Amino acid sequence: MKKGNYMFNLPDSDILYYPNFIDTEIANDLFLNLFNNITWKQDDIKVFGKVYTQPRLTAFHGNGTKSYSYSNITMSPSPFTAELLAIKKI
Repeated sequence: MKKGNYMFNLPDSDILYYPNFIDTEIANDLFLNLFNNITWKQDDIKVFGKVYTQPRLTAFHGNGTKSYSYSNITMSPSPFTAELLAIKKI
């Protein structure tokens, strides 16, 4: 393990945590930009016959046109924004 990285012992998973992966000021700017400029949705989901509003906002971005479905919700990808493309390069 490299200095400054943390390894979590979770069965059947591989997780590496990199503290300060992105500078705090840059991370805050990215968060605000994504929060304000992404088209976020809060879909309804049916669980055991009852309908609930999902407890989170979601957005789906991708390179292509393949949709993603779960629990009777189908999401079609939006193109990556400049900020998302920049994050992908980090």
